[in-house]
Formats: sequence, C-alpha cells, structure tokens
Amino acid sequence: MATVDRNTLENNGLLFVRDVLRENLTDPLGTRSASDWIVKSPVKNENISLPMVVLDQSSVKDERVTFKDAVKTTLSIGLMIWANKIQNRDELNDAIKGILSNDLNTDGTNTMYSQGLTYNGSDSRNSDGYVQGFSELLRIKEMTVNLLFLK
Repeated sequence: MATVDRNTLENNGLLFVRDVLRENLTDPLGTRSASDWIVKSPVKNENISLPMVVLDQSSVKDERVTFKDAVKTTLSIGLMIWANKIQNRDELNDAIKGILSNDLNTDGTNTMYSQGLTYNGSDSRNSDGYVQGFSELLRIKEMTVNLLFLK
C-alpha cells in the first residue's frame, strides 16, 4: 500500500492507483489474482492471459491558479488495456473510469479522497496492433487519467 504526499506523488500516486484498480476492478476471466493482470510495466510473454491493464507512465503538473501561491497539481497516469476482444477492452475502459471517479474507492486501506486524489477526466484512444511476445492482434486502449491532488 503506497502512501501519497506531495513529494512522492508521481511514483506513489501511480502505485496507489494501481492498487485501487487491483482492489476494485473485476477480472473478466474470473480466475486470476489482481496482481496477475493489473501491472505497472508491460509484460512480453505469450503465456499471459488477456485482458491485462498496464499502468506504465505518470507525470505531475503544477499550475499557478492565482497571483498568490495557490497551485493546482495534476497527476496524469498513462495506462493501456490489452485484450483479445474489443468488448473486454471497452468494458474495462468504462470500469476504470467509474472506479477512479469514485473518491471513496480504496486500495484496501486508504480511499482516493484520503490520499488527496480526485478524478479530473480522462482521454482514450484505440491503438490495436501487434506487440512483441504476442502472436495475435491485440485490442489496445491507451488511456490518460488525470487526477487532481488536493493535499
């Protein structure tokens, strides 16, 4: 369980969101532990069962909001959904947005709200293609999730 503060936002924020998804996202196959299919870095192995959620990018942006010292901080997380079926890919995309937009969802210990994170929108695009290590065409959704950091 990662604890998020201003100094650890970029790295621990990504780990915390991964853990929130692991706690709340339902495996379409119903047979795996969350750590088997919701991961922090891409996996290149044909033995991996799809679908898979890969959180592999994060960035923090600070913007001055007023002439005083008020700052708006945004954590952006890049993730990909790898699936062999379009339906699984799209359903997971919708579920991820729903989970992260509920400030009361938890990583098993802490809520999004208690860690100072609140959903501020997302962008997504289909990016189907072949990935090294997989013999079949993958149905890929690339998402960027933006979370405001309010601590």
